[in-house]
Amino acid sequence: MAVAFAREFRRFLGRLADDVLSKQPFWGSSKAAPKTAVTIIVDIDVAFGYYTGHILTGF
Repeated sequence: MAVAFAREFRRFLGRLADDVLSKQPFWGSSKAAPKTAVTIIVDIDVAFGYYTGHILTGF
């Protein structure tokens, strides 16, 4: 169950990053804001994968 949730959550983050880069809905003409948003999303993804990996493997 935890593995399936982790997998789906990481897919969601990937889709969110793609959406931010492709549409840039409310960032205006600034190119820095979407890149910052994607960096934050990737950081969350890495941290979440690291955290769940340690839970699932025991340490």
